[in-house]
Amino acid sequence: MAVNSFRSGDINASESALKRSLELKPDYALAWRNMAVLCWESDLKRGALEYAVKAAGFGMSDKYLYYAVRAFILASEACEGRQRDLMRLHAEIYYRKIKNPSKNLLNAKKKINKVNPCK
Repeated sequence: MAVNSFRSGDINASESALKRSLELKPDYALAWRNMAVLCWESDLKRGALEYAVKAAGFGMSDKYLYYAVRAFILASEACEGRQRDLMRLHAEIYYRKIKNPSKNLLNAKKKINKVNPCK
């Protein structure tokens, strides 16, 4: 329902359907990813970043990790100095998970948990 609403241009209905999905199943990675897409399309970059990171946390497939990489790259473009560097570091960490998911996964998670760029 959320995707159909989005395709027909009804952003509010799409958002409501996705939020309802997440109330029923908070670890539903695809719904988090779709919330990120909804934010990107609505120019809500900060929300897109947060939702993409949640999607990557629940769905460790390349598809979800890619959205996290993209979200951090987009967010870095709006930042300067140290914050931009942190955003790019997070993008790199997620990218490495895609390229080699078993290597350094624990270390990458530790680095991400040290700094929360979404706040």
